[in-house]
Amino acid sequence: MNILIAEDDRDDFLMLEEAIETILPDFNITHSRDGKDLLQKIDAHALPNLIFLDLNIPKINGIDCLIKIRERKELQGTPIIIYTTSSNFQDIDLCYKHGCTLYLVKPARFRDLVEQMRKILLQGRAEEILEKTHERLGLFIQASATMPYSVNADWTEMQLLAGGELLASGNAPGDWLRTNILPEDRSELLNTIQKAIHDKSVFEMEHRVVLAGGAIGWVFSRAIPVLDDHGRITEWFGVASDITKRKSMELELREECRFLEQVTNGTPDLIYVYDLKEQGFTYVNGRMYEITGITPEYIYTLGSGFLLKKVHPDDHEKYSQYLSRLHTLRDGEVREVEFRLRSADGFQWFRSRDHIFKKADGFVRQVIGIAQNIDYEKTLQGVLQSEQGNLGFN
Repeated sequence: MNILIAEDDRDDFLMLEEAIETILPDFNITHSRDGKDLLQKIDAHALPNLIFLDLNIPKINGIDCLIKIRERKELQGTPIIIYTTSSNFQDIDLCYKHGCTLYLVKPARFRDLVEQMRKILLQGRAEEILEKTHERLGLFIQASATMPYSVNADWTEMQLLAGGELLASGNAPGDWLRTNILPEDRSELLNTIQKAIHDKSVFEMEHRVVLAGGAIGWVFSRAIPVLDDHGRITEWFGVASDITKRKSMELELREECRFLEQVTNGTPDLIYVYDLKEQGFTYVNGRMYEITGITPEYIYTLGSGFLLKKVHPDDHEKYSQYLSRLHTLRDGEVREVEFRLRSADGFQWFRSRDHIFKKADGFVRQVIGIAQNIDYEKTLQGVLQSEQGNLGFN
């Protein structure tokens, strides 16, 4: 029996290996410490009869490994046991949606682990596990508003396997495209389907649907092709998740952001958010482009390179040191710095005032600031100093 274990924690791996050795007299274990190595070893070794998969393995996490494994026809029937410390409902839900056979939370005691391995490996519970998986999957489908479905090879016929009460068409196969998809969305959806058919790849898309009662909702749909021995698609199995609430929240957030954008763009000052960890701007208002000629999108990619491009060379050190000390800001404290910024008309003076915008684990992560143009003020100071010098004042 070939067993593949993906586990980055050495102690957890050794304990699982010892538990299996206690139960099985004849087995071969292949160990991977990360997801990338796991997928490579599946290709390099004999196909496993059983896979233990930790969710938190590095490089490629357990969920993504599970998805990639289930996409391969020769591994679609291989038992995959998620072996993890997480008892989070969303993790459990996601794993069963993507085809795990059993979700096993790591026990604290070795004897409990041995008992679990005994039940899994010796007592012929394959049918029981599968039955429980289907039961749990059904419960998760009901709880998470998902709709499993199957379609034929060219997507002309669809059958909802559960959750049909969500859509206008119910569980009736019928013309699903005409009944459930808005006319203006059909072309994009069909193009995405045709690309998946052509590439024999996973279909994924967020799109609008007509809900029962006639309202418009959103779903995230993901389907995997089933291939015959000749590599031809015979059918597809997929799941559509109701994301209407999330899309509604995103729309509200975009409206709020649009309102705030109009407010911040209406001011003559520069408004920005600076991330101390990433050492770059995560937000600048439209005034920044008007002054510097650099688009916000490009500024976000510059990081500390913004200093070299736009801040006066004589102010580099002062401005850089100022930014490096912002992590010591206290709640309610405001700090300021004056510097020159390159514009289309040459360098102009600005005064920035910064205070804490976001903290993480008790440390300052981001600051929000307003930079006011003080070029006129600096010019007046220069004129005044010049006149004082002419009059003999020190």
